[in-house]
Amino acid sequence: MSDPYCVVKVDNEVVARTATVFRNLEPFWGEEYCLHMPSSFQDVSVYIYDQDKVSGDDIIGKVSIPRVTLYGNPKGLESWFRLEKVTKDSEVQGQIYLEYGTLISPETCDPKVFINVVEGRDLAIKDKSGSSDPYVTVVCFNEEQSTNKQKKTRFPVWNETFRFNKPTPVPEGETIRVTVMDWDRIGDNDFMGQVEIIVADICNADQTIRKWHTLKRKQETSNKHDNQTKDHGSLRLRLRLMEERVLPSTYYQPLIELFIQSVQDPEKYRCRTPLRMLEDVMTLDLLEIASTLVKLYLCHGAIVNYLDIICYEEIQNTGDPNTLFRGNSLATKSMDQFMKIVGMPYLHETLGPVIEKVYSEKKAVELDPSRLLNMRRKSRTQDNSADVIKQSREILMNYMRQIMNGIIDSYTRCPPVMRLVFRNLRKRVSEKWPKEEDEAHLYLAVSGFLFLRFFAAAIMSPRLFSLQEQHPGQKVSRTLTLLAKITQSIGNLGLQLVKEQWLEPMNNFIKDNISGLKSYINVLVDIDNSSAISGDKHGYRSPLHRNVTLKEGYLQKCRFHKRKFLKPFVLKQRYFWLTCNSLHYAKSPDDQVWTTVMTDQIYAVERVDYVAFGKSNIGQIITKNEDNSLSCLYFNAKHVNDLYSWMSAIRKVCVLHGNKISFYHPGIYKGHKWMCCQKTEMTAGGCNKSHPCVTMGDWQDPLNPDLEAQVIYSQLHHGRDMLKQKYQETQSSVAEEIAIHQSNEDPECDNQSEIGAAEDEQLGSVAAILDVISDLDKSHQAFVRREKHEEEHNPHKDDIS
Repeated sequence: MSDPYCVVKVDNEVVARTATVFRNLEPFWGEEYCLHMPSSFQDVSVYIYDQDKVSGDDIIGKVSIPRVTLYGNPKGLESWFRLEKVTKDSEVQGQIYLEYGTLISPETCDPKVFINVVEGRDLAIKDKSGSSDPYVTVVCFNEEQSTNKQKKTRFPVWNETFRFNKPTPVPEGETIRVTVMDWDRIGDNDFMGQVEIIVADICNADQTIRKWHTLKRKQETSNKHDNQTKDHGSLRLRLRLMEERVLPSTYYQPLIELFIQSVQDPEKYRCRTPLRMLEDVMTLDLLEIASTLVKLYLCHGAIVNYLDIICYEEIQNTGDPNTLFRGNSLATKSMDQFMKIVGMPYLHETLGPVIEKVYSEKKAVELDPSRLLNMRRKSRTQDNSADVIKQSREILMNYMRQIMNGIIDSYTRCPPVMRLVFRNLRKRVSEKWPKEEDEAHLYLAVSGFLFLRFFAAAIMSPRLFSLQEQHPGQKVSRTLTLLAKITQSIGNLGLQLVKEQWLEPMNNFIKDNISGLKSYINVLVDIDNSSAISGDKHGYRSPLHRNVTLKEGYLQKCRFHKRKFLKPFVLKQRYFWLTCNSLHYAKSPDDQVWTTVMTDQIYAVERVDYVAFGKSNIGQIITKNEDNSLSCLYFNAKHVNDLYSWMSAIRKVCVLHGNKISFYHPGIYKGHKWMCCQKTEMTAGGCNKSHPCVTMGDWQDPLNPDLEAQVIYSQLHHGRDMLKQKYQETQSSVAEEIAIHQSNEDPECDNQSEIGAAEDEQLGSVAAILDVISDLDKSHQAFVRREKHEEEHNPHKDDIS
């Protein structure tokens, strides 16, 4: 057996790690990551490891998806990918800076090709120390020359020039091969990557070429891996790449106004509003569209109207109340996303303590007799089934009492905007089914979302709702499954009792809690608009509210001071808080004395190499002092996900300030030199590119209305031909109707403005949205032209965004 977990890398930079699934060769993770990456990334890789605390984690294999593959599948990929064997030659990363061209030898007047190997950055780790000893070989016209080796660095500087006699004529297809190797005292040297340059490009250039080259794998190495017969297993992945150019806010105002107007009147929504048009032409996954719309309407304080409109539409289109909200529709997906974005703090406060207790106690429970029979056969025990079921019932009832008491007593802590949404939902259901025998559906409409899709789903999978960092073990998983089923049965008002016969030991408990559930819902929806607004401290989750704590928790930290750089670095535990304006830390959460770093003084947040401290998961916050000198605050996180969660959160609040540095040191200054690039000056410029845009999406993220508006525009832009066709069809139908009434001389229609009023309104909506799309098209084209102009005037500008 194995204890597998996955590590997600972007260009060999670790950005996420899944939980470990213990003792399983067919693990299921079900974890989803939203990664914001630089536009110049090369590939996304997923590595599978076998966790082993004694001998170290063993690598099982990897899947690497090139950027071009993701671009070629705009709707995304979902497939089984065969795992590749991971070898030293296949692990290539980093870049090398080269200068090359042609010259005439002053001594012999012979033409020569020269290449200057200047420096490298972010090369792969090849030694156990966490560093490498790189050197470069250059092969040109069957002649090989090599640089000196640079010891213990991933950021070497060679600055060595080689000259090669240029034959006449130059053989067609001739290339210069530049290979980076790691020197080893014992054994063979390790391959670190290579670059091939076409000689014809050098000869045709009228000036010296200077550029960074991304190192590539050996072609024969990849073919060898493809031809291997040994099966390393497969990994099922779902990936989608979305690239959007987000314009300044003012450009999206006309589009946003149209979508705000779309949710003002339920009757108009049934006509062709811009929101309905988006549903007609969207190509994104329904969940992504729902998430985009929820965030957009949250930003602009119209989320209650939006959810009321789409739920009202689905209620009106449903004939049988027993099937209401049972499928995957825009309404159900939007409600799911709304509860996750707005209600996660409420969920954590309500269920967090009992879930933590279930994880810590790890009690074995079972109510299903057939499962008990199989368990006895495997363990060869003679435990009495009745006793086991009785004991399990007591344990489950104890947990369920805590769950139900926590929920029923929590209505005042439920976000007011959620209460408003559920109030409107219940009202719409009562309008459609006002009879007394349909009273149960008034409660089922609310509990179907709040209990079945929120509370029960979180109990079933705490990891996916950020209630726990690890997936549950076998015992805990079964306990959570039973608790989720019981919660679901209560949310269904006991209607599930007939389906699950083995839940009979819990039937009385379920029935006794149905009245409590109804009372909870009655009080929950008893709210008016004025009290909801006054009770909602920060409005409808306004973006980047300065007083909201975006992230908090314990980290180990130490500071770098110029005057104390000879002293050893000591990491001390501190409690950190992050808001949009500042980062605070103190000895404990209750400490009244803390240190503050203003976010507008943070110029970069980056990872620190393992070799610097001899520890993993260390980051650095680079700030600028009053004298324009840089200082570093180093922090050690619990694991890689915690590290990148903090880095992402800090980067997101700093991006608005615009203060950033392009390069940083991934090492520390120790022993009178930087450990990364070996530079001796303490004030030497950084040796690696900073990553201001590399972040991970999270439910705690500040809302970004411009991004959501851009996604909506992009969908409408791709569907504009369909909209134009509907526009023409509407025009034709109006004209035909006018002609019919004129020929019949209908006395009830004396003027054309009264004929086809609904069609005219739809015609105006389509025309308005097409005009907005056209204006945004022109704005995007203008920004593209500006970027091309900048590239032409600065062709060697280093890409850092």
